[in-house]
Amino acid sequence: MTDQQADSGNVRNADDRDIVAFPRLVDGLTGVTAVAAGEHHALALLEDGTVSGWGDNFSGELGDGTLGEETGDEYRWTPQRVAGLSDVRAVAAAEGNSLALLGNGSVWQWGGGQPTPMQVPGLHQVKAVSRGFSHSLALLGDGRVMAWGRNDFGQLGNGEIRGKDEVFEIPVEVVDLTDVTAVTAGAAYSLAVLGDGTVVMWGANHQGMVIADRPVDQPIVSPMRIAGLTHVTAAAAVRTGVPVPDHRLVARADGTAWAWGGNEAGQLGDGTINDRSVPGPVSDIAHVVAIAAGSYHSLALCADGNVWAWGDNRYSALGDGSDLAQHVPTEARLGATAVSVAAGRHNSLAVTSGGEVLVWGYTKAPHKSLALKGDTDAT
Repeated sequence: MTDQQADSGNVRNADDRDIVAFPRLVDGLTGVTAVAAGEHHALALLEDGTVSGWGDNFSGELGDGTLGEETGDEYRWTPQRVAGLSDVRAVAAAEGNSLALLGNGSVWQWGGGQPTPMQVPGLHQVKAVSRGFSHSLALLGDGRVMAWGRNDFGQLGNGEIRGKDEVFEIPVEVVDLTDVTAVTAGAAYSLAVLGDGTVVMWGANHQGMVIADRPVDQPIVSPMRIAGLTHVTAAAAVRTGVPVPDHRLVARADGTAWAWGGNEAGQLGDGTINDRSVPGPVSDIAHVVAIAAGSYHSLALCADGNVWAWGDNRYSALGDGSDLAQHVPTEARLGATAVSVAAGRHNSLAVTSGGEVLVWGYTKAPHKSLALKGDTDAT
């Protein structure tokens, strides 16, 4: 970075983009229980079951009834309530799209040109959702998984591949898959954690970086077990359309985190910048309870409420006050206890134990910035 001036934790670049070098509280948000980060937008789930969003609204991903591409008013700088949603239990976000899981087990989606939430047809008794770059996953209460969206790399797991212009609007069941406890939709592939602690994947296998013992770049159209992963409790994957290979993470029952895939910025946290096709442990971290993957950085929430980060830091997404990449975990300077984390393309978020939202990294587009507590000039 060049031409920077620090001001109350913000770093302002010469090209008029604000970068938050240290975690700051988002103004106007209280009673938050979880957050989700898209590439350029974010969602907050509130304890009253409603959802607020901020950031890019080009494709209607904030759900306020408008499309930024039509109105020319593309960004929202203060959190806005998503229209028509109540009793929400979980949210998910990726590039230009958003999902909400309601208490009755239904799933609603918006973005991608749809400016208000609409119910996804054919889904009932859903207990978890995940949104990838071009597809979505729903985990059912009986351990099966449904998928919808694009299937050009077999990311829907229904045993076939379709052209990228053909979109599955109605969810299809992932074949040969039961006893699933968690799902993650990546850029063009999917991950599922099974009840026995192992992990399966399907979809794109670019450069052999998702499953090492398969032909390079050959899509995997039905679930296949990833060797070397046991006792896994959660998984995370890059959801943006970054150049391959991207990276992915898992948390294990022993409190460790493992990672594999692209590592050009040290996002695998093993002390190197060497890509790795086989999962291996993240260095110097323990008691991990949750993980998140940004485009080139990674986050881990530990049992004591501290957040650790590693990888690309050009936009201060690691929250340590610098712009230097870290190849092993470094502690984000939260100043609060975290209960949930999320990672966007070049930014990071955490929910505090007091129900507020901390954000750091890249938070704006030219000429306007996200409203943060303590600011007097945000527009």
